[in-house]
Amino acid sequence: MDHIAYQNRVQTWAFPTICLGLLTVVGTAYFLVTLFDQTVEERATTERVQADGRSTLAQIGAAMEEYARLMMITANSPVLTEGSEDKVARLLLTIAKSDQRIDQLRLLSPNGMEVVRINDAPDSPIKVPRDNLQDKSDRPYFKATVTDPKGTLRISPLDLNIEFGKVEYPLTPTIRLSTPIFWENGRIRGVLVLNINAGSMVGQVQRKTQMEGEWTLIHVGGSHWVLPDKTGERGWVLTDTDQARARYPEVVARMNRVHQGSFQEQGILWFHGTQDLETELPRDRLISDVRGFPIIHVFVGAQRPFLAALLANRLPVAALAAALSLAVAWAWSRALIGQARARRARAQAYKRLVQSEKLAGLGGMVAGIAHELNTPIGNALTIASTIQDRALEAQAHPAALDLPDFLDDMSQGSTALLRSLDRARTLIRRFKDVAVDRTAERRRPFALDPFLEDLLATMRPRFRTSPITLTLEANSKATMDSYPGALGQVVMNLIDNAQTHGFPEGAAGEIRVTATLATPDKVRLICADSGQGIEKRNLPRLFEPFFTTRPSLGGGGLGLAITHGIVVDLLGGEIMVTSSPGKGTAFIIDLPWHAPEKSPPSEKEQDRAVGSQ
Repeated sequence: MDHIAYQNRVQTWAFPTICLGLLTVVGTAYFLVTLFDQTVEERATTERVQADGRSTLAQIGAAMEEYARLMMITANSPVLTEGSEDKVARLLLTIAKSDQRIDQLRLLSPNGMEVVRINDAPDSPIKVPRDNLQDKSDRPYFKATVTDPKGTLRISPLDLNIEFGKVEYPLTPTIRLSTPIFWENGRIRGVLVLNINAGSMVGQVQRKTQMEGEWTLIHVGGSHWVLPDKTGERGWVLTDTDQARARYPEVVARMNRVHQGSFQEQGILWFHGTQDLETELPRDRLISDVRGFPIIHVFVGAQRPFLAALLANRLPVAALAAALSLAVAWAWSRALIGQARARRARAQAYKRLVQSEKLAGLGGMVAGIAHELNTPIGNALTIASTIQDRALEAQAHPAALDLPDFLDDMSQGSTALLRSLDRARTLIRRFKDVAVDRTAERRRPFALDPFLEDLLATMRPRFRTSPITLTLEANSKATMDSYPGALGQVVMNLIDNAQTHGFPEGAAGEIRVTATLATPDKVRLICADSGQGIEKRNLPRLFEPFFTTRPSLGGGGLGLAITHGIVVDLLGGEIMVTSSPGKGTAFIIDLPWHAPEKSPPSEKEQDRAVGSQ
């Protein structure tokens, strides 16, 4: 791996990649939580709308029951059956003050003229002056009620209030309850009429539950809609069905159905319920002006929670989460960049240590070869000096020269000289081959057995003065296509490790290298020693970088880590170790004849060693 390129990639892409990942996670969580909240709020809104609708229906029904009882009680009051107009006025005024939903309370004479009239007012109900009383003889509710029998109550359909023959503005949707009043002698005294402002009644209901973005619509047996305004104090009326249909088409479609339930329209969650205005009075005493009793349709609606609005409401939280994500991404990327730099620094340090190990091995080899060359070169110098002395002596005393003896000495000296020089040449050639393979790391075909012989020949000088013997049994007859330099480094590292760690100072023993065929396409190398062995607890860590059992000897703990990396990553083989205390150690290596097509080991060794830390 190119650690410089890796560091550059981390510096370039770490922050945007982490930032994008975190923002994606935060954004997804933000959206899912908001979607869940929308579902919860929509369910809560639906339940609230249904509760408000049922409450409105119940209160309207209860109000109609109250008004029916109020009318019957009032109609049977002695004040109405035998009292004067002033007493009737005071009674009706008292009743009107007790309930703000009463818009008008009137006593009409048998000919339809208002005798007493109480009107609702902003501050308190008032008695209308006699000059402002009106003739209602042409109104349907009067014509029908004046002929009704005693004790009956008539409920009129909802319509608009008319004053002095014209529709009152602002529009006032009105439901009327009327009953005939009789004198004590049985003669009819007139008609008692109670006007209920439907808008005011709904407003009373809505004041308890009014919230921004909520509506209540009431439709009563005709085209009139009652909608409380935002203050809930007064209502307003829609009499244009086309306008209503354009505004709430689904609501209009449901107006003729006796239905109760929920639906959605134009982003509004609606509840639809119906209330029959029939009271608990006996049916023979309750009369309706229409076919059947009026049915009130109540529609309570609330704005459906929009996902976009919920998302917008949570934008400050999302912005804070995004800012935290950016901060985490920045810190995380800085940490990754620091790790990349540290990894590069470790790799460079590891590379320098590996190179130092190689140079140290070559240095030891050079010292051994130099020591080994001393003998043949010294012999050659001695023999050459002797030949030179005999030649000078023959030149000085030619008469005393014994030619046969001289020639025999020259022949023996030349033979010995050539033998010593040939020995030196062989040592130099072996060193050169091994040194070139070690430094160049080149791949080439080579015979394994002669290669091992040359390699161990360069190492034997260091064992001449040691009680440890180094032996070789090479019987593989294998010709490998691999990296001889790397293989030589493996063997030398194992021999050095055995010599350093296997034998205490001054201890005798043997280091044996064997080469055999493991399978038809693999060779097996074994480097075994008869030393003190390895403790069981240390075996799993033998190939870890910088692990050593004898740090006092100055070892860096990289020899076996490098060996493992070369065998596995470059040569494509396997390495195992068997050992027990006091019984020696054996490293077993299985290698293919043909190494895999891979790059030189340095970078892969670095990655494996650095990664294992």
